[in-house]
Amino acid sequence: MMSHTTLFPIFDNSVLGIVSEAGKMDELHLYHGSRCNRACAFCCVHGEPQGHHEPFHAEVLQAAVNLVAQKGSLKVYGGEPTLDAENLMWSVSYLREQGFIGAITVFSNGLRPRVLLNLLQSDPDTRVVLNYAIATGTGEKPLPAATLAALQAYHREHPARIFLSHDFAVPVGRQAGVDSDVPQRCYRCYPTLTSTGNFHACPFTVESSLPHYALGGIAETPTVIQERFSQFLCWIEEELEPEARRKGVSSCVTCTAFRTL
Repeated sequence: MMSHTTLFPIFDNSVLGIVSEAGKMDELHLYHGSRCNRACAFCCVHGEPQGHHEPFHAEVLQAAVNLVAQKGSLKVYGGEPTLDAENLMWSVSYLREQGFIGAITVFSNGLRPRVLLNLLQSDPDTRVVLNYAIATGTGEKPLPAATLAALQAYHREHPARIFLSHDFAVPVGRQAGVDSDVPQRCYRCYPTLTSTGNFHACPFTVESSLPHYALGGIAETPTVIQERFSQFLCWIEEELEPEARRKGVSSCVTCTAFRTL
């Protein structure tokens, strides 16, 4: 196991330079499905080689541009974004063509470094966040030495482009029911837009069909999506977290057990 201090800095939103804009969200996650070249024990979306995948298309990406501040943040995640390198590269180019000039962050296991390096070289405002457990070999099979060396070499020449994710696991997906000694509160992440055109209130539970996560589809106006997400956040504050504290468990454990708002 290697210390993160010998690899890359821990990712933090403060590096993104987000500029808020009236009537727009600061951030949105973009999810393409659970297909992955790994099947890690911590995965919140049950990623695996047999997982489902839907490429991003113009209508979905346009909905993201319409909702998010021009200098906001878009975060691409899922099973493994680099498995569809052509669509990933096209998606970044399309977002730029439609006027999005903010930060694009791709969350990856790092196993396809050439795709990641090509992406970083093609767009100066794109960043890569590597999974902590895989990059450091903490409880998971680590990156091959040559792969890690290639990513580190790029990092030395281009700092603040490659980062590590945080080292905690969220008790959803394959970690469902595995709660921490100190129960976690809701992180209040921004919502997700799936490549199938649906807005989902929580990026960690994007594979859940529970109705309180559903914010609508891309046919809805940005105002409606924002209003529904605000209602979701109010529910967390007024109902979910008091219930989680009463039970002495994490907010995620409580949230994934609810059936209605």
